[in-house]
Amino acid sequence: MRVIDIHEVLANFEQLIEEAARGNPFIIAVDGVEKVQVIPIPLKPKEKIPRSKIPAAQDKSPTSK
Repeated sequence: MRVIDIHEVLANFEQLIEEAARGNPFIIAVDGVEKVQVIPIPLKPKEKIPRSKIPAAQDKSPTSK
C-alpha cells in the first residue's frame, strides 16, 4: 500500500481522497512514521426513501409546521 507524507497529503488532499474513494487506499505518515490508513467506505445501493417515511422534524418545506 502506498505511504504518503502528511505534507504531500495536505498539498493534494482532494485528489488523494478521490483516489481512495475509487479503491486506492493509502497510509499517511508523519515524520516517516505511519499514522493512519485511508480506505474507501463500501458503497451501498442508493435507496429511495418514500417521503411519507421521512420524520416531520426533518422536513424543511415552508408548508410543514
